[in-house]
Amino acid sequence: MSGHGPRRRLTCYHEAGHALARWYLGHNTNSVHVLTMEQIKRRDFPANKYGVAEECEGVCHGYDIGPSPVLSPNAMGVSDADRDRVMALHLQAAAMEILVDLAGSYAEARYRRRSYVAVQLSGGYSDYKKYTRTLETWFPNDKAKISRMANSQVRSLIRSTPGWNAIETMAALLYETGEIDGPKVDEACTAAYGVNRHPGLAAVMDNWPIDPAAIRRGLLPGST
Repeated sequence: MSGHGPRRRLTCYHEAGHALARWYLGHNTNSVHVLTMEQIKRRDFPANKYGVAEECEGVCHGYDIGPSPVLSPNAMGVSDADRDRVMALHLQAAAMEILVDLAGSYAEARYRRRSYVAVQLSGGYSDYKKYTRTLETWFPNDKAKISRMANSQVRSLIRSTPGWNAIETMAALLYETGEIDGPKVDEACTAAYGVNRHPGLAAVMDNWPIDPAAIRRGLLPGST
């Protein structure tokens, strides 16, 4: 495919980081795209699940992880008895969304041997905006605590041996073909972790928050 170059490879690592985080947290990915400069100039952007083109150099498509503010327990008419339980589930999902949002820039930072902050300043603003919006919406009184945990978790994921191996496999495929589907994401991640499927959302939720040290050792949620 034409349009290969250093910038393209950075985007490949960035999107592979998002895909790994989704997989590790028990979520499926539909597809991952990395565009050539020719595609960008033609405005040949892939459409998301809503049929809307996303104008970016790379994108990791899948269902939304984090909850929508319009689906808060109050707006859903949840009973008082269930309100705490539903809110707890919303907060877990929001925390997972934050981790996924951070993972792209952390993967790119490791590949570039730059700091995460430097990567954010040089092109990761869209992810950073999503990350801060989720923090402010769902954790207004615990932003610093949740941010520290998410950054620690994602650093551990990207620095883990199986995590990085999965990213390198996906990044190489993206560099050559420009697109991988969900099964290719699963194949790369399961091979790197030596398992036959992702850990499952239930295991992630039951073991949340996941210990960064366990993530760094390459353990999946629910394993010992």
